[in-house]
Amino acid sequence: MRERKSGSPEQRVGRAANVTIFLGILLAVLHLLAFSGLAGMAERSYGLPGLAVSVGLIVVGYGIRFGSYTALFLSGGAFAVLTVLSVARLADAATPAAFLRAAVAAWMLVSLCRAFPDMRTLHRREAFPLPMSRYGAFFLRRMRRNPP
Repeated sequence: MRERKSGSPEQRVGRAANVTIFLGILLAVLHLLAFSGLAGMAERSYGLPGLAVSVGLIVVGYGIRFGSYTALFLSGGAFAVLTVLSVARLADAATPAAFLRAAVAAWMLVSLCRAFPDMRTLHRREAFPLPMSRYGAFFLRRMRRNPP
């Protein structure tokens, strides 16, 4: 059976980066609502550590957008941990919200694992997952001239 891949490696890695950023923003909004008391969620599971994780997901999502292997591995590890925690919570209390959380985390983990070989392809071609902005190109060109 032939495996069907949709799009180019740039599109697949870019899609994984965009979804990582989106889920990070969604988690940040949920944690801010819970932390402020506006949502009817327990603060113990949606406190400041969860807000830090969600901001970290946004940061690694942008790292993936600019072609960082480290960011891809960090986001893969973060979603692996989130998948394990979500499945454990699902085993504890089988609610629709717990099932949705576990399904989204597992789907994102699979999506990121599929992006690993595509990132290798992009690095060989010296390409980026998404079109580079003029500011990004300026800073990357500057970093290549003056390495740290």
